[in-house]
Amino acid sequence: MNFQPLTLAERELYNKYYHATGSPASELTFANLMAWQEVYQTKYAIIDKYFCMIINRHGRRMAILPLVDGHLNYISDGVITKLQRYFIEHFHQDCWYAIVTPQHLRLLDDNVEVVEQVETRDDFDYVYLREKLTTLSGRKLQAKRNHVSHFKREYPDYQYFAIGDDFISKYHGAIIELTNRIPEEQKAILYMLEHFSALQLSGGYIIVDNHLVAFTIGEVIDSMNMAVVHIEKANLDYHASFQIINQEFVAHCLQDAMYINREQDLGIEGLRKTKLSYHPDHFIEKSDIILTGGKV
Repeated sequence: MNFQPLTLAERELYNKYYHATGSPASELTFANLMAWQEVYQTKYAIIDKYFCMIINRHGRRMAILPLVDGHLNYISDGVITKLQRYFIEHFHQDCWYAIVTPQHLRLLDDNVEVVEQVETRDDFDYVYLREKLTTLSGRKLQAKRNHVSHFKREYPDYQYFAIGDDFISKYHGAIIELTNRIPEEQKAILYMLEHFSALQLSGGYIIVDNHLVAFTIGEVIDSMNMAVVHIEKANLDYHASFQIINQEFVAHCLQDAMYINREQDLGIEGLRKTKLSYHPDHFIEKSDIILTGGKV
């Protein structure tokens, strides 16, 4: 097995497997894998016609459950055995599979059993109905409507634009300032913006008095009737800047999706509180697992 670094050249090949597999985990979009390549150190190999990946996660090497190509609609015990042997021979450790969703788990051959399973609540994706995020209708979202109304009263001349190829050069200084808290995240954001078209992303931004107030980056996953919001950054000096970019982006760029995946909270208390306050329709649950024969 010859594992190679994942590159932009694999986009079409990867997406064929990704859409056929149908796991809705936000980490498995090609854009996320590439943007976080420096952190994940993702490598891939085609094994028995399956797209197999190894990543860095939780301070160790882990596998992604193999992706199917649409012709094979199940994950065979043969490819699992080969991956388990590879981990033992090369890493001298148990073969743990990361970011496993129920949708992905259902593809396992009947001969493969889950030996250990650890739910990773901090990684659960929050999924909302697009219509709800657009209209903010109902009593539960009254506070969000109030925030948006406040922003529109405070900044009646604000402008929303779709991100284009000139965005990063035009607002580079402001982008750096809005993303300078976490270096790894900043690198991921800049990668997405520098390869915006190649990654087939969409995005939007808010301007007030010629100043960049907020921006967001996402994509529509047609095969899942879902959009994923990868990045959302805003200047907190402008009250409700997060709420307004959230609503405007969903309304203008993500009309073709029924569901909006706003990714995980990473166990950050304030982020969890914010995501819950928008009342998700459901979660995308994830686990780390070991499969039959995966123990050293």
